[in-house]
Amino acid sequence: MRSLPPVMRTSRAVTCSIAVSPKFAPCSSRVIVSVSAVLHTNRDLARAREHLQRALQLRPDSTVARYEWARLERTEGQVEAAARDFEKVVHADPTWAQPHVELAALYFRLNRQGDGERERAIFDRLTAEQQKQ
Repeated sequence: MRSLPPVMRTSRAVTCSIAVSPKFAPCSSRVIVSVSAVLHTNRDLARAREHLQRALQLRPDSTVARYEWARLERTEGQVEAAARDFEKVVHADPTWAQPHVELAALYFRLNRQGDGERERAIFDRLTAEQQKQ
């Protein structure tokens, strides 16, 4: 197997998912999503997409996989598609703060100021609640 970047050498599960084709990887959806995030960070968007497609096949209801999918769409310039997928994430898990701020930023890019302000307010409220705990 080729040499892996240091961040990827730390997890045998991550190595397993990269070493094996996503179509045949015996890894869990969670591991596959983690690999896709590393690939996304390393700008290997095609492989990140393959891994996320596999993760969503294994667990179509995974909010984490859907969140990473929306991030990938945003990176690829698919702003409207990314907004739709972030909307699915905040609908499925309304108390997860990060998707709200991501969605707010996309709404502002789409000139949906009112929606952007609403999502930013939700993010601010959730963040304040988390800091109290």
